[in-house]
Amino acid sequence: SEMHPGPMATRPTLYEKGKLRACHSFLFRVLKRKELAFSPAFKKSLEVLTELRNRGVNIYFTWPTVADHPESRCYDNPYIRRGVTLDSYAGQIKQQIESAGFTFLGEYEDGHFPASCFLDTYYHITQDCAIERTRVLVEQLREVNALPVNGSHTNADLLKIVEQKISPWLDG
Repeated sequence: SEMHPGPMATRPTLYEKGKLRACHSFLFRVLKRKELAFSPAFKKSLEVLTELRNRGVNIYFTWPTVADHPESRCYDNPYIRRGVTLDSYAGQIKQQIESAGFTFLGEYEDGHFPASCFLDTYYHITQDCAIERTRVLVEQLREVNALPVNGSHTNADLLKIVEQKISPWLDG
């Protein structure tokens, strides 16, 4: 029992046969079973990430950014497939990542944005919304005391570095 490596692995198009694909089917089109199982590709990636973690690299997982389309809301249906709720699916993902020894930041709702943030696909958001998502992500990193590997920076230093990187967008 294997799950597809993820929605972007096959580069789905937003439109199919000239018709807008609903966000729900776009995001969860590959889930066919009640139980979540990682694909061989994801398992291999997890092995690489584990090796990096063992060498001192801090690795954090977070949920994808998802934006509603004016004609299709994301996460509007509590069921992904018959008998599988979005909450249980998200819980299974988080549990498997954490049982592998990694930290998972936030909840899937943290990356959900309204249609006003939609850029060109359910996974791409406008600049203003991306800045907000980055701010939330930095706060989540702060909450778990995420520091660079060598520990030479404080959270304030990290936030300052991120703010410097995004300041051109904020000023523009």
